[in-house]
Amino acid sequence: MTTTLPTRAQALELYRALLRSARQFSNYNFRNYVARRATDAFRANQTLSDSAARAAAYANGLAELGVARRQGAIDAMYRSERLVVEKTSRPSGYNVYRE
Repeated sequence: MTTTLPTRAQALELYRALLRSARQFSNYNFRNYVARRATDAFRANQTLSDSAARAAAYANGLAELGVARRQGAIDAMYRSERLVVEKTSRPSGYNVYRE
C-alpha cells in the first residue's frame, strides 16, 4: 500500500483549517485548547523526516479536524454564556471620573 505524502500547501491548509475550527467555539477554554493542540502538534511534527510518519501525522491531523468540526457544531447548538474573563464591555453606569 502506497501513501501519498502531503505537500507543504496541504499541511498549511490543514493547520489553517484547525485554527479556523477553533474559532467556532464560544467557550474561551475550548477555543484556546483546540488552537493550542493544533499548534503543539504541528511544531512537534515539523521535523519529521520519515515519509510514513509524515503521512500518519497528516492523517491524524485530518481526523482531529473532523473531531474539532463536530464539536464546534455541537457547541453552536448549545451555546453558553461567555466567561467573566471574556466580557469586554463595561456595565452601564460604570464611568470613572478623575479630577
